[in-house]
Amino acid sequence: MKEATEGDTDISVRRKIRSLNSVVRGWANYYKYCTDAGKVLNDVGNLLWHRMTHWLAEKHECSRSQLIQQKLDSKSPIRINEATLFDPNGMSTIRTESPRRHGHPYLSEDGDGKPEPQWKKRYREGHPGPDPYLAGGEERPGSEDQSQWALVRDENTCQSTGCDASGRESTVVHHIRHRRSADDDRIDNLVVLCHRCHRKVHHTDQVVTVQHEGMDEPKELT
Repeated sequence: MKEATEGDTDISVRRKIRSLNSVVRGWANYYKYCTDAGKVLNDVGNLLWHRMTHWLAEKHECSRSQLIQQKLDSKSPIRINEATLFDPNGMSTIRTESPRRHGHPYLSEDGDGKPEPQWKKRYREGHPGPDPYLAGGEERPGSEDQSQWALVRDENTCQSTGCDASGRESTVVHHIRHRRSADDDRIDNLVVLCHRCHRKVHHTDQVVTVQHEGMDEPKELT
């Protein structure tokens, strides 16, 4: 957590939160049945909150109080830009047995000497493992936040003239001018299209006309 929250602030907030969540949630689930796990999870949650608010304040070039009052959608758990930071506080640390319950997915055996079930091996093999650079890099720094802001601006609705398809599963964010540099990731060069209109732009000779609220006049995409 310390290494991740000391990283470059050019990285998208959503990318940072998602990466931290994958590590902290996996770690918390692994250790939640250990002795005094509740106290440790509480300490981890408090440390994560302070480290992340410090990183966010640096990213937004403001004080922590200004961040909480003006930037965050929720203070606890931290929620910003429609991404929520996982909070290990309040996780159940009491293990109960149930005939429908699987064993612990990260342990090598159930404790009675029986061989490990195959489903547990699949869980462990899929675990990403320790990575000090997780959440510390992004192929196109800041691009994920810019895409999210474009979705919010366009209300998850296709901006092609005559099309009103909407919904996160039905739309994508498209670069109006083909991306040649990081500057092309800015929000005014992004527009939301439905999958059908997006295919028209990339795979046909049809012209798609778009205009989002930040544009003074319509733009033809080919």
